[in-house]
Amino acid sequence: CPFWQDGTGGVVPDRMLAGAPVIVMGQNPGEEEEAAGEPFVGRTGQRMEQDFFVRAGLDRSQVSLGNALRCRWHGSNNLPPVTDRLVREGLAHCRKRWFVPSDRTKLIVATGDYALATTTGHTSASEWRGWLVPQIDTHRKHLSTVWTPDPSEVPVLATVHIARLFRAPALKPAAVRDWQKIRWFLNGTWPQRLLPPL
Repeated sequence: CPFWQDGTGGVVPDRMLAGAPVIVMGQNPGEEEEAAGEPFVGRTGQRMEQDFFVRAGLDRSQVSLGNALRCRWHGSNNLPPVTDRLVREGLAHCRKRWFVPSDRTKLIVATGDYALATTTGHTSASEWRGWLVPQIDTHRKHLSTVWTPDPSEVPVLATVHIARLFRAPALKPAAVRDWQKIRWFLNGTWPQRLLPPL
């Protein structure tokens, strides 16, 4: 993996719970996550628990957690652009090596560009924020209509990365709305399939 470097950094594996209906994917582990060997234990994870899990009707014990990249890049959170060749190679390696969702998974929440890229192939969470998108391995190259997943499909909900809210608090109302959609999705009340015109 291009992100492994000299092997001095620790790999932070996903925390997959067998019965969890939701997987929340982040960007990459921070310093606290690398030290603990577990995703979302730092400031971002705390904010997610306090402000957003409750919107989804969930708590940490009911959610699988992971990152698009399982290592830190040169000991920091300053990653190359998501469209960079090295990043794409790292994302592909991490997905193949580490991403093993439970067969009980109903929804993947992609927080930020890197999580969206590794789950769907799209590189802009801002463009897809609030929408359900097919996973990358469903081979849907272009969505020409509003996509509503079949019951057998596990969709990806695109939203902003929680850490971005520290720098751009004006995005919080949109993020809150996205996390509310998780509750609606699990209850079967969202999305509503569009009916053809009469």
